[in-house]
Parts: sequence; C-alpha cells; structure tokens
Amino acid sequence: MKGFELGADFLWWKPCVSDELDYGARFHGTPSTCLKYRYHAICPDWQPGVRVYVKMPDFYCDWGLAASYTFIESEDHGKVRGSGEIRHSFMHPGFANNDANDCAKGFWNARYNEWDVLLTSDACSRECHTFTHQFGLAGIVLSQHFRVHQHILVRSPSNTEESANWRSDFWGVGFRMGSEYQYRFSDCFRFFAKGQGTILAGKSEGRVHFENEGCSDNRACFHDAECCKMVPGYHLAAGFLYDMCWCDWDFSFKLGYEFLQWHNLPKHRVFVGDSINSSTDAIATSPSGRTLGFHGLTLGASVKF
Repeated sequence: MKGFELGADFLWWKPCVSDELDYGARFHGTPSTCLKYRYHAICPDWQPGVRVYVKMPDFYCDWGLAASYTFIESEDHGKVRGSGEIRHSFMHPGFANNDANDCAKGFWNARYNEWDVLLTSDACSRECHTFTHQFGLAGIVLSQHFRVHQHILVRSPSNTEESANWRSDFWGVGFRMGSEYQYRFSDCFRFFAKGQGTILAGKSEGRVHFENEGCSDNRACFHDAECCKMVPGYHLAAGFLYDMCWCDWDFSFKLGYEFLQWHNLPKHRVFVGDSINSSTDAIATSPSGRTLGFHGLTLGASVKF
C-alpha cells in the first residue's frame, strides 16, 4: 500500500433551499371563491464545484489521516411581469408601495466552503469487504446574498422603485464522524458507500437594507444579533471506483452521487408588522432555521505515491 494519496473531485450539484426565495406574488384573477395569487421564487439551478483531498493511510500506528476542502457557488435570478399585478413577499411594510407593481426581480448568491481533518481506522478488512471509521474536526464558511427589486414599468413623478437587499456571513466549527464501506468486485472495480454526521457551533452576521424613493425616511438597515448557533448536518455518498496502474503510479477514478444537508442556518427575516406607515417596525420572523442542501454527481481522480 502506498503511503500518500492525493485527489480531486468535480462536483455537479443542485442546491436546495428549504424556505423558497420568494421575490413576489402575481395576481391571477378572481375566481368564484377567492382571489388567486401565485408566488414566484428563485429555484437555484445545477452548479459546478470542486473538492480536493489528501489521505495518509499509515499516519500513526493503525490510524490514518484524511483532509479535504470543498467549494461550490450558487447564483441565480428570476423575473416576473404583470401590469399592476405584482405583490410583495419580502419588503418591509413601511417601504412597500400601496399599489401593486408591474415588475419584480430577484437575485440569489451563496458561496459554500467546507473543510475537515479526520482520523481514520479500518474496523474490518477482508478480501472483498472493507469498513473504515472516521472521526475529527470539520467546519464551514457560508456567505448568502438575496436581493429583490420591484417597480412600475411606466414611470411618473408619483411612481417609485423599491428594493430589499439581504446579506449573511456564517462560520462554524465542530465534530464530524462517519463510516465508509467498500466492496471489491475485481482487481479494478470497487463499490463504495459513505455516511457522515456533523455538529457545528458558530456565529453569523446578517443585515438587510430597504430603500424606497417615495418614503420620507427612504432607507433603513436592520442588523441581526451575532449569537451562537448550533448547526447539525449529514452527508451521504455512494458510487464506484476504478483502479489502474500506469508507469508504477496507482490511479483511481470515481463516479458517484452525493447528498449533503445542513440545518438551522441563517435566513432572511420576513417583516410581518401591520403598520405600512412605520418604517421603524421591527416585528419579523426568526433570522435562523434555514435548511440548505446539495445533491448531485461526483467525478474524481486520485493518485497514490
């Protein structure tokens, strides 16, 4: 067995956000029973990402050492039009126009960074079956940006544009543990399945900025308290490995599918005060509780020294 493995994975993942990123609701008429509205939200599309890792199977006695870094950025936008049919779903009541708008735009960006350093140990290794346990430190750094802009298409002196701009930065560090199973079909092919659980403790910094040209106090910024957050998460993966030797170099190629999910992450507040004339109303939903996940294909290669 070689004593050092270096690898990289190409990720083609789809982000999944629990509370949808609504940027407006469009009026669709008045049926016999009720008014009909349809929400419009940003649904993030598939995005590329990368993961690099290093493994040392014989780090100390029967223990190995593994470290990895993952990065993926999600960015998407949406737009809806309707003459006087667009209603708010995110604006502060004190900065919202009394009349409906003609156009709404939404923008979403999330930069996800993850790292871990794990000790590994082979619990059971036979001719075809291998079980490996993992335990160590992990952390994430997550930046989120959500922006909404609404306006009337035909401008007049009384028409205004309004916008909401939310940003959040979160970091967390904690413990991770898991197990990996491998089954060798032949000298070249292996099947693998992996599961990990993580608990992080961290802090976030969130702020939202509202603006409306028609208000006397036309701008306001709300900052969230920087409190400790506990963020649990899990990671599942399965796929196949192909091993080959070329010029005394041992290579492995990977094809797999992965699921990754985090709970209790920061999210934007939705202001629910009932006074549309008060731009200082701070009654709002919680700034935490978002579930953010990814799933998708993984293509990778590694070399052993």
